[in-house]
Amino acid sequence: MTELNRGIMNFRNTPGAVLVDLRDKEDYDRGHIPGAVHSSLGNIREEVMRIARFSTPIYLYCYSGNRSVQAESLLRSKGYEKAEALGSVGAYNGTLEGPRMSVKELREKMGMTQAQFAEAIGTCNATVGHYETGRMEPSLRIMEKIRKTFGAEILVSGKSADASRVIEQRDGMTIRELRMSRGLSQMDLARMLGCSQGLIGHYETGRVKPSAKMLRRIQDVFGVSVSGQSAE
Repeated sequence: MTELNRGIMNFRNTPGAVLVDLRDKEDYDRGHIPGAVHSSLGNIREEVMRIARFSTPIYLYCYSGNRSVQAESLLRSKGYEKAEALGSVGAYNGTLEGPRMSVKELREKMGMTQAQFAEAIGTCNATVGHYETGRMEPSLRIMEKIRKTFGAEILVSGKSADASRVIEQRDGMTIRELRMSRGLSQMDLARMLGCSQGLIGHYETGRVKPSAKMLRRIQDVFGVSVSGQSAE
């Protein structure tokens, strides 16, 4: 078992690492280590499958250390060889993070414009506007970027939600299905992806296939993959 505070330092210094709080959800919401996502012990495998690869460093903590040890054993048996139990949250020597805020509340707390906030988290101004109005929800990548950049968790759909549950849409949908599911016009989607409305139309009719770069852009913005072979 890795000592908790050293493990937290490793988490913060390792790009893409995941920190999991295995306590009861009520206690997690009252205060947790900044950057941690919540999971129950019973659902740990399913939750980790949503947000991590087999090669991802995964750090786990709980009340006494028992749940984190059990979770480490389970995850390692399923192929997550970098899962590490950190023990009890009581050993943490930092400040716990309390209730979450909306994207707008976080942006205003930081004294940033939508454009500045968008640049900080690696998306566009229009997308931040959609987050703030509730027209879109942040992808897992964006939520992770917010945690790493600001040390904050955000509200989704007006209520507290784990990053692992933000996107539960099926992968492999068409670009049209993705656009329609978010209530977007072709022009809206074009602005978000940084391309022309005409190109979106060509994607939807199959006249043009999205490039590998565009498929990655869609994955980053929406947190889901779309069907269609990339153009080489």
